[in-house]
Amino acid sequence: MEYKGSDVTAPRFRAKSTSFHNQKTLNKFKEKYPKYKDLTIKEFKNNGDLIYGPFPADGFFGSGNYKKYDAILAMYHDQGLIPFKSLSFGSGVNFTANLSVVRTSPDHGTGFDIAGKNMASETSLRSAIYLAHDILNNRKEANPSQNLA
Repeated sequence: MEYKGSDVTAPRFRAKSTSFHNQKTLNKFKEKYPKYKDLTIKEFKNNGDLIYGPFPADGFFGSGNYKKYDAILAMYHDQGLIPFKSLSFGSGVNFTANLSVVRTSPDHGTGFDIAGKNMASETSLRSAIYLAHDILNNRKEANPSQNLA
């Protein structure tokens, strides 16, 4: 698996389990869908990448373990974004990896509830734009012959 645009030379990833609460549910899921659970982690490991897990998600963010890793691979949207937004609201950036286009977004969503009220902060939007720019530049450096607009 390729990390298009990453400037991290040896990224350390952590996979969160598919169950919020217990290993028993994860084991049942693995029995039912063995290829789904193993494919992504095996691809990372086969590329020589440092990936750990999967681990139960419920204590991961609250314990501060997320600080030990460069990226978190969540198996479900809400499993990763709810705690991410809780910890970084207003300054975080969501990056969707391994797309042919660069996709970043501010952590706060659209903010329709505060539109026109002079309450919004541009911090997360600015960070999303800067990160998208950095990722695009890193992709250009990694693949100079590829036409990246």
